[in-house]
Amino acid sequence: MEELRDPAAPAAGPWVITEPRRIEFDVQAFDPEADPVPGKAYRVSALGRYLLHPGPIEIRKRLIGAEIHATSPSRRGLRVFRRLGRRPNAGELLLSGLRLRLPRFRDPALGAHFDRLADALRHYDPFQRRLARLDPRRIAHVVGVCEDPGHGYTYLKLLGTTEERLRYLAANVGREVRVTVHRAHSVPDTFDLRACPPEAFGPEGWVPLLTYSRAGRPSACVLTAAGRLEFRLVAPEELRYLMLFETSLRQCREMQRALLSFRQGALRPLRLTFEPAGDAGEAEGGIPPIFRELLPPEAGGSRFGSLIRPALRTMRTTVTLSGLRPSENGGEELLFIRCVLHDLRALEPLRKTLPAVYAEIRRRAVPTDAGRFYVLEETTGTGHVD
Repeated sequence: MEELRDPAAPAAGPWVITEPRRIEFDVQAFDPEADPVPGKAYRVSALGRYLLHPGPIEIRKRLIGAEIHATSPSRRGLRVFRRLGRRPNAGELLLSGLRLRLPRFRDPALGAHFDRLADALRHYDPFQRRLARLDPRRIAHVVGVCEDPGHGYTYLKLLGTTEERLRYLAANVGREVRVTVHRAHSVPDTFDLRACPPEAFGPEGWVPLLTYSRAGRPSACVLTAAGRLEFRLVAPEELRYLMLFETSLRQCREMQRALLSFRQGALRPLRLTFEPAGDAGEAEGGIPPIFRELLPPEAGGSRFGSLIRPALRTMRTTVTLSGLRPSENGGEELLFIRCVLHDLRALEPLRKTLPAVYAEIRRRAVPTDAGRFYVLEETTGTGHVD
C-alpha cells in the first residue's frame, strides 16, 4: 500500500478529496466479499474523513425549555373534552426566561461573576416554578428544547425516569449541554461541523480512500495513514458530497478563507449543506455575471438570454458553508458562504450556438466523478443566531 501514501496536499488544493487513480490492489484484504475487479484510489483530508466517518460526535446546544406530554385521559375525560368541543393537549411547551445570551467577556472573572448572578436568579425563573408544579405520575413523556443556530429550535432526547428528566431540566435550563449525535451526516444533505477539530481544516492528515465493487454494488472504505482499514462508508454515494465541496473550494475564495478562519479560531464552524437550487432570479431575469463576462460586448444579454436562461434551470446544486463569528454587540452572528454549482451537461445546447462561451466555461469547470461543475453564483451573507 506504499503507493497510496502521499504527502499532504499543497495549500492551493485539493482541499478535501483528490482526483482518483485507477490502481491494482487487494481489496479482499480489507473486505472478503469484495469483487475481484480493479478499483479506484483517492486521498481525503482530515476534514473529508470527518465528514464521512460513521461514528458519533458530541456537540453543544443551549437548553432553553421542554415539551411536556401528559398521559392519555380516561374515557370519562375524553367525553368531557368532546362536550366542551376541545381536544386533549398534545404537548405543552415550557420555555425558560433565561434565554437571554450574555456576551462573552474578555475578563474571565467578570464572566464568572455574571454566571453566578444568573444561577442566583434561576429560582425566580417562571419555568422553574411551572416545572415544580408538575406531577410526574401524570406525565407520559418529556423532551428538552434547545436553541440550534440557523435552525431555530430542536428537540433533545432525555434519558432516565420522569423525575430524573425533570431534575435535569431544572439544573441545566439556560445552559449549554452536551448532545451526542450519531454522526456528522445525521440530517439529509447536511453535515454538522461543530465537532470538527480546528486542525482538520488544515492541509495535514490526508488518508487513502478506496472505492470498489461488492456483490456488484458500489462500496468504499477509508484506510489509516499506515494502510490499514479504518472504516467503511455507510453510503458510498456520500463521496458525491465531497466532490461538490471540493469543486466549490477550488473556485470560491471566500470558502477557502472560511476554512482558514475555522483553523485559526476566528470563526466557529457550524454546518455544510447541499440542496438542489431552484429557479434563481438570474434564470428568469438577467444573465449571470459569468455569462455577461464571456459574451461579446456588442451582443448584450438580451440577444442571447432566450438561449442561456433555459439551460440554467436544471442540474444546479447549492453548497452552503456556515459558521459563527463574534458580533459587535458581544454575541455571535451567523456567517454563510453560498456557492451555486452548475453541471456542464446542462449547457450542452450552447455547444453549437455559443461555442466560445461553452469552451471557456468548460475550461473553468472542475472535473469530478460526479460530473463537471462550474460556479454559477457565489454569495456571502450574515444573519441572526436564532
